[in-house]
This record gives sequence, C-alpha cells and structure tokens, in this order.
Amino acid sequence: VFHGALEDLMGRQRKRPRLGGLLFVSCDRFYGVNERVGEIGGDATLSELGERINAATPDEAIIARVESDCFAVLLPRLAEEWQAVRQGEDILEGLAVPLRIDELEFAVSASIGVAFNHGNTPTTSDILLRDADLASKQATQLGRNRCEVFDPEQHRGLLDRLRIEH
Repeated sequence: VFHGALEDLMGRQRKRPRLGGLLFVSCDRFYGVNERVGEIGGDATLSELGERINAATPDEAIIARVESDCFAVLLPRLAEEWQAVRQGEDILEGLAVPLRIDELEFAVSASIGVAFNHGNTPTTSDILLRDADLASKQATQLGRNRCEVFDPEQHRGLLDRLRIEH
C-alpha cells in the first residue's frame, strides 16, 4: 500500500509539480528493546511507536513500517521544505515520552532522514526512499535523536567509499 501511494504521488507530481517529502524514521538502538522485553514486547513497542508517529503527523500523511525497526512517512503536500523537518522534530518529541512495556519503562529515540521530491526532476520511489534512508544514517552518525535532510554530496561520498572498498 505504501509503495503504491508513493508511486501514485510521484506520478501526479510529474504531471503537476509540487513539493512532497519522505521521512525515514530509524529507531535508535532498538535491538536493546528486544533484548529487554522479548520479541512480543518489541512488537508491542513498535506498534506504540507507530501510533506516536501517526499522532505527530498530519492526516494526509501515509505511514508504513518499512524495515524491522524503521518507518517511512510520506508527506504529499508541503508548501516549504522546513515543514517536513518540523514534522520530523514533532515525531522526535512524540517518541521522547518514556514507554512502559511489561512493567519496564524505557525511552526510545530515532534518527530521521528527510528527502524531497519537487516533481520537476526525474526520480523513482526507490531513489527517494534510499535518499531518506541515507539521511537517517547521517543523523545516526551525527549523534542520533535528530533529523537530517538528504544532501546529494552524501550519496556521492558513499559511492566513492564503496568504489574504494571494492
């Protein structure tokens, strides 16, 4: 459903360019949650985190769990790029409230990457998701619990490092 909605948005943007944003929300150190509360408790935690992300985003946002401990948030209608960053900050605030699972209380933070599609440059949903994921990795490297916007130089640097390693 999520990938279909993302493809649909990008198709509409090719016909009528407008700004859309994609947030990639990667839960920081989530493996520790599973170790403390087990897989069932981890699933309950992810469900709660999804609810908090939903509460922190506008009604038109489309939210999906895209990896084991990662969510994607599609923001189809933005007037300015800063609005997506603000949504990321709102998500971080919502996740900051400690969780209680099986009598244990703990905090969960996230590293959020933001990528934009302006509709006037050719791209694909996979590229947009990849760019937001790369920005979330940058947020992790810069200390976690933060929101970073994708920078094309990041991608070039990653490709250069991979070329050297290969």
